[in-house]
Amino acid sequence: MRTTSAVSHSAIRPVSIVVEPSAFEGVTVVAAKVAADLERITGTAPAVVDAPRAAATPTVVLAATLGRSPLVDELVAAGRLDVADVAGRREVYAVTLVESPFADAPDVERALVVVGSDKRGTIYGLFSLSEQAGVSPLHYWGDVAPQARELVELGETTATREPSVKFRGLFINDEWPCFGTWTSQHFGGFTADMYDHVFELILRLKGNYLWPAMWTSSFALDGPGSLNEELADMYGIVVGASHHEPCLRASEEWDIVRGPDTPYGNEWNYLTNREGLLRYWEDGLKRSGRYEKIVMLGMRGERDSELLGEDAGLQANIDLLKDAITEQRRLVAQHAPGATEMLALYKEVEEYYYGSDTVPGLRGWEGLDGVTLMFCEDNFGFMRSLPATDAERRSAGMYYHFDYHGGPVSYEWMPSTSFERTHDQMSLAFDHGVRDVWVVNLGDLKFNEVPFAFFMAMAYDMDAYGNGTRTAAADFTASWLDATFPAAAPDVRATIGEVLHGYLRLNAMRRPEALNEHVYAAAHFQEADRMLARADAVDAANAAVVAALEALDDDGRTLLAYTSLVGLPARASLNLLRLHVNAAKNAHYARQAKPVANAYAGRVTEAVATDRAIGDEIRELAGGKWTGHEQEAHVGFTGWNEDGSRYPVRHVVEPMGHEPRLSVSRADAVPTYHRQYGRPMEVVVDDFCVAGETAVAIEIANDGVGSLAWTLEGGEDVPWLGVSARSGSAVAQDVVVLTCDRALLSATTQTVRLLVRVGAAQPHQVSTVAVVVSGRAVDTAGLPAGTFLPGRDGVVAIDAQHAAASTSVDGAAFVELPRGGRDGSAMRVLPTTAPAFEVGAPAPTLTYRFLAETTGEYDVDVWQVPTGVVVRGTSLRYTLGGAVVEAVAADVNAGEPGDARWARPVVENIRVTTSRTRFEAGVAELTLGALDPNLVVERIVVRPAGVVLPASALGPRESARVQA
Repeated sequence: MRTTSAVSHSAIRPVSIVVEPSAFEGVTVVAAKVAADLERITGTAPAVVDAPRAAATPTVVLAATLGRSPLVDELVAAGRLDVADVAGRREVYAVTLVESPFADAPDVERALVVVGSDKRGTIYGLFSLSEQAGVSPLHYWGDVAPQARELVELGETTATREPSVKFRGLFINDEWPCFGTWTSQHFGGFTADMYDHVFELILRLKGNYLWPAMWTSSFALDGPGSLNEELADMYGIVVGASHHEPCLRASEEWDIVRGPDTPYGNEWNYLTNREGLLRYWEDGLKRSGRYEKIVMLGMRGERDSELLGEDAGLQANIDLLKDAITEQRRLVAQHAPGATEMLALYKEVEEYYYGSDTVPGLRGWEGLDGVTLMFCEDNFGFMRSLPATDAERRSAGMYYHFDYHGGPVSYEWMPSTSFERTHDQMSLAFDHGVRDVWVVNLGDLKFNEVPFAFFMAMAYDMDAYGNGTRTAAADFTASWLDATFPAAAPDVRATIGEVLHGYLRLNAMRRPEALNEHVYAAAHFQEADRMLARADAVDAANAAVVAALEALDDDGRTLLAYTSLVGLPARASLNLLRLHVNAAKNAHYARQAKPVANAYAGRVTEAVATDRAIGDEIRELAGGKWTGHEQEAHVGFTGWNEDGSRYPVRHVVEPMGHEPRLSVSRADAVPTYHRQYGRPMEVVVDDFCVAGETAVAIEIANDGVGSLAWTLEGGEDVPWLGVSARSGSAVAQDVVVLTCDRALLSATTQTVRLLVRVGAAQPHQVSTVAVVVSGRAVDTAGLPAGTFLPGRDGVVAIDAQHAAASTSVDGAAFVELPRGGRDGSAMRVLPTTAPAFEVGAPAPTLTYRFLAETTGEYDVDVWQVPTGVVVRGTSLRYTLGGAVVEAVAADVNAGEPGDARWARPVVENIRVTTSRTRFEAGVAELTLGALDPNLVVERIVVRPAGVVLPASALGPRESARVQA
């Protein structure tokens, strides 16, 4: 993965690692881990010794921390080592090659000196040697085995920069049933043996911070005893606690120690049990305050509920919090002096912080001076309020989510937050001054390893991965693939990237738990078929990777790593998508009374079986290493718990009659056409009268029994019309694709009548349906390049990045976010810190050009990534043709499931706002201006007033446009 350091081409082959007796214990332990890493490659572990003389070898690695290394002091004093770029800095390291380094160890010819500015710097430097050698930071969690070879060469690294964010790490949360079952079976609970693997992952990714699991565990007690805290301290891991666990005491501890006859009392109620709670918090600080900690302040109600309940007023809650925080800070100063103190502005605590027009909140209260304010996104990955004053920016954190248990729907199974969303929203937070703490809720951790690695890469180096690098996701992916799958050919690594981002983007379009058979339209815009095609494309790429990796001669190690990190999550996700989309097709065809519905019911049944089989595969992965992680509920959620969830209902159609029966329909519509007597019913295909339309699928189905022999007559001599099949024998359903060669169309409308005939054994059973096809050339002469052309019903659909023109103001301009939308790219204003623009004043704009067929009123739908307001009390607005449109009102309660104005867009991953405007016939221009910079636009749909789009999730494809 990309770093800010540089590795030289001069190298040594280390045969021993020197760690002086004065070194931190954590450095000694990590040196042994690095030795084990090298043993995985060469089969021989370098000796870890406490002095160069003990090495008795010509080459050594010296692991040292400034201020704790007499050897480094000697080298510096002798002018042999320059540490100026390391000294006095935070978590910095350099790796320097020194020839003939030690006077009292003449047999040591060279030393590769890893020197850190502090303990964590030295540890990062040591683990950087493992990465140089080819050991992945995900070697344990992702089952990544390094390539075996006889020799490992290690080189120099220039001094690294200080990390961009001070505290960087993860939250193990929602850990039952998966993580909890796994650690109970393999490690006997939430013990130090398990946390050793978590700490190592954090350090290998150059992090330093943890919120430990908290549903049924107490970090300070489960080590067993204090072993967890002691281990974290040894490694230099800063341990905090979740947003509702104050003063270093886990939520679960309260149930262990509470009681009417205890010093703490029995009520988690600060009004009625103030002294008991203060004693409880004080004892937690006495026990754990001696370690490097971030102490959470404040409190919520028991079990993460509201503090005083719904009936209590704002003032009462604020007064209670002020008193509790004041007392907590007094206890921290007494028992954990120097600790970082933090208040999480999560859920209703955010309301208490900002207050109201009549009730002053905690904001600006001197009792929070010096306290880190942890801001929180809306639980679905979108920022909701960010630091707006210098005081807030001085120490600010962010609680982000890759996993969430709550309303309107939970998502805890497979990764479903795209790299692009993480990049955009965490860059937004960083740009607004959130640079002290980043913690991400990883849920069970397993299967979220790669998104977490990207999150940590950003936190460590925003120069490389921040808003200044629009290709950050692609850059990270390329370097991660090279480092993780070196045995794979370059084209195979590229395909792995396609699988990784392919399944993630499909999951991000609609989180897996929120999928059901009603999401993607079974017919309209052929949406279901498009989604199935996308799933098939990713699945084919996955199969190609598996085949290539199976051919490698490495005992299946690369294949296992791929399966663990990418392949298995991809297959599981794609299967679940197919399950629901095929259920939609099953229900659609059942409503049409077509027995072909039964084939789709069978596909659903197969997907259910595959879903269960993948659970078995997770249980058996890597020899049972991850048993327990197969247990996450993920199908058909109807709320924030799995209560009431189910596999889709499957519909069975019993054919009518005793003979074949004809049923004809458009594949992108619901109505069916069939008649045995009288004038044939007509299927209208007028699509070819509008620009860009070149293909329409017609379904010829048998809704009876037996085999339906059909023929399609007419249009054989029409040069612009193609017909994929003229006859067939449909047991269930055949599909005929009508294609149009638009270059052969004339300017006048041409109509062709195609007859679908079925001849049965008896004349009275002959059925005929007419397919009436019309086509007309569209005259684009004289239209300016970039002009979009109307489709059916005069509708124009424009992807936001295809503006004909744009303007900037004082350096603020719309910039494309590649793959930053739900279904493609998006446009947002950069810099994100640009101020809101005044109505009527210049603002960044995008201008779109389209052909209006008639003069009149039009409805303009602006499809947006559902970002929220980041300045409390403001709205999210844009201008359209000069009129102001409010996309998000100031009173929208982001994160509150009861507010449908927020909940529906984040579940659907799109927000659509509509305004009406008038256009004259001819080439029309539509200008969108950003009044608030957090507007992120994905597409524009222009509809003649009164035209309603068929129900669908993704809407029409982009319209044709005049090319230059």
